[in-house]
Amino acid sequence: MATKELNFDTGLVDYTINGCAHVRFNPADISFTERFYDTFMQLDGQQDEFQKRIDEIGDDKAEFFAYARERDYEMRKLIDSLFHDGLSDEIFGEMSTYAVADGMPLWVNFLFALAQEIRDAYDEEKRKQDPRLKKFDSQHEELLAKYRKATTKR
Repeated sequence: MATKELNFDTGLVDYTINGCAHVRFNPADISFTERFYDTFMQLDGQQDEFQKRIDEIGDDKAEFFAYARERDYEMRKLIDSLFHDGLSDEIFGEMSTYAVADGMPLWVNFLFALAQEIRDAYDEEKRKQDPRLKKFDSQHEELLAKYRKATTKR
């Protein structure tokens, strides 16, 4: 018995993140998108809680740093849940996910970059879909016409 291999495009894309981490996912996968947005909403809620708690802590530096480390750990676990354990350590290293760059916390910058990639991928897939569907529809119509013609001659 012969064994054949069937291959098809899954849309998986390999990404290198800031030259230090590697992930693979399909940015136009609705399941990934759902997990992404769920994670983003959880992280956003944690950011709000973080700010409220920091305001309550006030000037107690020891409590502030302990709380920031605890929340950073939780943020990293949520980000890792999107891809794989340890990804946050690869991306952020020893920096806190709450560290600020370009006016935003690092976790926000990372997820915004992902969101843009997701948006671009969906737009690109939609652009590709239209011509393929039109081609399929025209071939389908040709076959229907051919078989209608064949069945009506009798």
